[in-house]
Amino acid sequence: MSRDLIAWLHAEAPERRVYVRPPLALALCQVRFATRFGLSDPGVAPFQEAIESEYPNPNRQQQVTAIQVGGPAGQVGFQAPAPDVLWQFTDETGDWTVTLTQDFVSLETRAYADFDDFVARLRRVLQVLIQTVKPRVGRRIGLRYINEIRTAKREWASVVKADLLGVLAIDAFQESCEQAVQVVSLRAGAARINLQHGFFPTGTTVVPKAGTQAGTEPFYLVDVDMYQEFGPPNSLRMDASKISEYIEKYHATVSELFRWVTTDEYRASLGERNDVR
Repeated sequence: MSRDLIAWLHAEAPERRVYVRPPLALALCQVRFATRFGLSDPGVAPFQEAIESEYPNPNRQQQVTAIQVGGPAGQVGFQAPAPDVLWQFTDETGDWTVTLTQDFVSLETRAYADFDDFVARLRRVLQVLIQTVKPRVGRRIGLRYINEIRTAKREWASVVKADLLGVLAIDAFQESCEQAVQVVSLRAGAARINLQHGFFPTGTTVVPKAGTQAGTEPFYLVDVDMYQEFGPPNSLRMDASKISEYIEKYHATVSELFRWVTTDEYRASLGERNDVR
């Protein structure tokens, strides 16, 4: 008999814990909406003004992606589209960034304290987006947690459950391994999950914060990206509270998947916060 992934995780995962020393390298939420063609600097100004007390450092970038016209057998040429403009707003510490384009808004942080703080900030950004940019229809919601587990000893069997370690659970392979990564795509009801996990010998999978450098020690990656696409007949109305409800559900599943992947021994080493549930 088949078992629903979310129901299984809820049944198998330990009780929720909030950690003192989480291995989270980056938390990111992105909400895509129906394209607002012609969104320009003047049009973004009200959005910037509404959030600049929290995210006072703006940055404007242009990204160009070439589009091929015609198939490989008979290339007609290339069409150069207008550059996609990306506006970023960062807080004073450089740890929190809001990104806005003509078809998505995102919030990311390298200084994640707890989910309640994260979702409150996200709800505020969405409220400002809806009031100023005025998107009506949502296309996609995604929540991604990138964990980079670094320990004093390279004994991954004490960190990650053997079910996922594969050959790294064998001493000879672990000692000889230079890198081992697996990507698993999962169905979770109407949503989807991409789980990327594995051993990296050095560096990071996240762009380092300005003024900092990537670590040089080995780490084990647990990267969980949960998302859902929306469209007729199941369209998503752009409503901050409704979107936050989706994010809360995704967070519960992503957190439980992390707890299922890791061992009791490792999670105990992270410490537990008693002030947050």
